[in-house]
Amino acid sequence: VKDKIVMKKWQIGKDYKLGDHATTDWTTRVELDLPDGSKINADVDTGFQIEISEKKTTIFMDSGKIRAFIQPGRNFHIETNISSAGARGTEFVVEISANATTYYILDGTVEVKGILEGKTVLAQAGQKVTQDDFNAKLGEPQPFDVSSVNRWWEMSLSKKSSKNAGKTGSSLFTSSGFRIATPFVLVLFLIVAFVLIKKREQ
Repeated sequence: VKDKIVMKKWQIGKDYKLGDHATTDWTTRVELDLPDGSKINADVDTGFQIEISEKKTTIFMDSGKIRAFIQPGRNFHIETNISSAGARGTEFVVEISANATTYYILDGTVEVKGILEGKTVLAQAGQKVTQDDFNAKLGEPQPFDVSSVNRWWEMSLSKKSSKNAGKTGSSLFTSSGFRIATPFVLVLFLIVAFVLIKKREQ
């Protein structure tokens, strides 16, 4: 039986404390209502930290995907290591992959800024902005199929479970592959050493 993605609704103060870093595991998505009236959905294997002040809401994101539904008029930012997105009363998705960070605008307008490059790009609904992680360059807005993002968000883990086989319950423990490989390498080393010793004895 293949696992399914489970959507859990977190509450500020109960399941998540503002200012703390949280990471979802590979079978869990999280829905979180923020005190400012905004809402975020954090996908599987997503790391984030939320800070809220009187004038601004900031989400620091280091992995995965977050879909943000922003309260109109609220100063809302999502920041990564190399870029940031600012918006008021809109909906967008931020995805951090192995080689790039991509902003998908589903509604309204989002301002994306490259932290290292200093370049700023305005993207409208139906456009995406991609930043290369290697050179940190921010691309120009490009069209994309909004319905594809909705389909991706609604899909079950049945298509992903085979890709995640061998992963532990949390992305904080992604060294599981190393723990499995280490005994194998050690045994192989001992066999090679034994063969070499036997050759010397001959």
